[in-house]
Amino acid sequence: MPSPRLHAATLIALLLLAGVPASAQRRVPKDLSGVRGFNYMAAGGSGHLQHWQKYSAAETERDLDWAQRLQLNQMRVLIPYQAWAQDKATLKKNLQHLVRAANQRGIGVMPTLMYAPGQAADKSRWPACSASRATSCAAN
Repeated sequence: MPSPRLHAATLIALLLLAGVPASAQRRVPKDLSGVRGFNYMAAGGSGHLQHWQKYSAAETERDLDWAQRLQLNQMRVLIPYQAWAQDKATLKKNLQHLVRAANQRGIGVMPTLMYAPGQAADKSRWPACSASRATSCAAN
């Protein structure tokens, strides 16, 4: 069975290849005081995993239209490991839709990957601390 690190690396590669338009990558503002962000999960779901399992393009576009009317310009969306493990192709298709729909409305997307079950609690499975991360690792 592949290691959790291999799964994480594969998921990161999937996200990078998800088709984020180059124009969205160039729109990073120099002054972040105008960022108006929100965490996104469809209202009909009971959690982040269910958001991806029951993803609705129409519901997402409706929600993003509302966000645009509120002048929100940045969203974070959580991506559970289980959503990727259950159906990689569907997650990729839905993530591409979400990113493209947000880009059409001038909303940036910050995908946030969630660990596999049990991995976050087991510190022996965490990546080793490097010199550049020594301060943040020392607290652990």
